[in-house]
Amino acid sequence: MVEFFLLVVIIFATFVGAKNKNIKIAPYILSVFFGVIIGLLLHKQFATYFNAKTGLDYPFGSTAAFILLLMLGAILFYALLITFYHIDEKSAEKIYRFFGHANIVLVPVATGTLFVLLCLLVSELPVKGIDPLQKQIGDSSVTKYSKKLIQGSGIDLRFVDTASLSKQQTSETIVPLAIKTSTITFDQKIEYDMLDKINAQRKNEGLEPLNYDNALSNVARDHSIDMMNKRYFAHISLSGKTPFDRLHDAKISYDLAGENLAVSDSVDKAITALMESPTHRANILNKDFHKAGIGIAINQDGVLVISQEFTN
Repeated sequence: MVEFFLLVVIIFATFVGAKNKNIKIAPYILSVFFGVIIGLLLHKQFATYFNAKTGLDYPFGSTAAFILLLMLGAILFYALLITFYHIDEKSAEKIYRFFGHANIVLVPVATGTLFVLLCLLVSELPVKGIDPLQKQIGDSSVTKYSKKLIQGSGIDLRFVDTASLSKQQTSETIVPLAIKTSTITFDQKIEYDMLDKINAQRKNEGLEPLNYDNALSNVARDHSIDMMNKRYFAHISLSGKTPFDRLHDAKISYDLAGENLAVSDSVDKAITALMESPTHRANILNKDFHKAGIGIAINQDGVLVISQEFTN
């Protein structure tokens, strides 16, 4: 659907650009392109700040941040063009006339870009009742590509059926979770089951089992719920809290600490994937760790967002 309407928009904009050589269009077109460049260059840094200040979920917040940067960049560049026009009208008109001859290309490109951004924004709106429309827009190849460009490669929770999705290596990098979650629950039995499986791996290596720690589990669970609720996957939260900040806030004392994260549809697949990752495996089999807390957020489709906290 999106591809069809995009094609219609581009054809119509091409017709308008071919028929209209008005040089007054040039400042608007150039401003849009400048805004897109500013958005692409700065949106990751700005999105981090924007999400921290607004509390929006990551996919919508990062998209809104990009569009806001585009608008600010376009307004700034337009103001500069108008200022230049008043300083040197003849030179400005020459530039506008040059770009006016390219309206047949510039108008459809600019219009198509704005249409795609509008589709992306609608697909990420945190509004209930439009899920079928958002799914149709979000599943289009055009929207998927623009999401990847603006938000980065994400994890689509609708298609979590292999353990490989749990191998995401995260530090400061934020990975978007590409589906809304209507309900979030947790089951302590599943968390205990994961700890048993971790201790089974340690036993195979001749290591002492980890003791379950309720305070660590609360920290882990809160982070898992926050990630699922705000649709991101990272050690550092959208508010800028590191794993060590979260332990400190919970008044947990430690000399050594570590954290593992995973997304999967089962504990067994998550454990398999974590053990296949050298950094995650190192935490699970660290002989200096003696305590562990497991926090698992579960969405309405049974997808697990998992946090594992380890201390000595």
